[in-house]
Amino acid sequence: MTTQRRYLAYLLRLWLSDNAGQPVWRGSLEDPHSGSLIGFGDMQSLFAYLNQQTEIPPSTSDNVET
Repeated sequence: MTTQRRYLAYLLRLWLSDNAGQPVWRGSLEDPHSGSLIGFGDMQSLFAYLNQQTEIPPSTSDNVET
């Protein structure tokens, strides 16, 4: 993430799907401001994306209010 945002909003959609006979949860995040939609083939990918979006760079971690 290039700029530190203090607020993120997404519409989260989750659904159970079939992958070669195995159940797998898939998901999408929609930005309510821009309408952009990002799809994820599994929960690990979705969580990795959210972790990336909320990562606090070391140089600013001391300046972020909780």
